Amino acid sequence: MLDAIRDFFRHSLATREADPSEDAHRLQLATAALMLEMSRVDGEVAEAEEQAMRTALEERFGLDRAAVEALLALAESEARESAGDYAFTSL
Repeated sequence: MLDAIRDFFRHSLATREADPSEDAHRLQLATAALMLEMSRVDGEVAEAEEQAMRTALEERFGLDRAAVEALLALAESEARESAGDYAFTSL
């Protein structure tokens, strides 16, 4: 828990130059996490929803299937550890 708080302040308050590739990754991660959260709103995730997420991420960010799967796995992990959606909506 303390590590999570420390990481939050380190990433939120640190003054550093913006790295375009890091910003792009953060945007991809936030997009995937929010898509996962939206797909769960009704309490179940249909196969069509999962496929639509994968296709949207592939097309929007130019990712291949393996990259999309890795991104969704990371987004799942980040969303599970997050206390809310703020980390994904405050970009």
